[in-house]
Amino acid sequence: PGTPPDEKNLSLIRELKLAQLKAMKENFVLGHTDLPVTDPVRVKENDRVGKNQGDLTKKTEEVAQYFTQESVNPKAIDYLRQAEPFMDDASRKILATHNPEALPPQGKALDLIIQLEKFVQKMMGTQGSPGASNPPPSDPFQDKQQHELKQRDKSSAGQLEQLAQKQNALARDIDQSS
Repeated sequence: PGTPPDEKNLSLIRELKLAQLKAMKENFVLGHTDLPVTDPVRVKENDRVGKNQGDLTKKTEEVAQYFTQESVNPKAIDYLRQAEPFMDDASRKILATHNPEALPPQGKALDLIIQLEKFVQKMMGTQGSPGASNPPPSDPFQDKQQHELKQRDKSSAGQLEQLAQKQNALARDIDQSS
């Protein structure tokens, strides 16, 4: 049923897992920002995150092909093949600025990668010691975030809230002094 995966294969799986976690985190932030979808900063970030999710789909395919060449257990390859459509769906949704709708397929892809990691650890007999002496995997996306989403207190809604709070405090002060 194929050769058992080795440490290099486990490292590749962990890199995919971390990359999927990062993509989910960035998409979550975009889906919950106060910036409108037409804001140039958000457009640029959304495009980057969507493309990174798409690139992760391609990287997952590359790992599946590598596992096939190395005659890794077919069940391990199957987990990767199952994750790919979810990653691709998430990428399309992010690029269409449907960020919240992209989170469920991202989560399903992550779940499959985690199941794969557990399967490989079990095959290797390292279930109890994940990453015992392994250095952390490298970041598969070399581009860094080139944005700074506005914090609520710096947005127009946040400034209105602060102004209302100040006016309420001023009104209380006036009521107390009269």
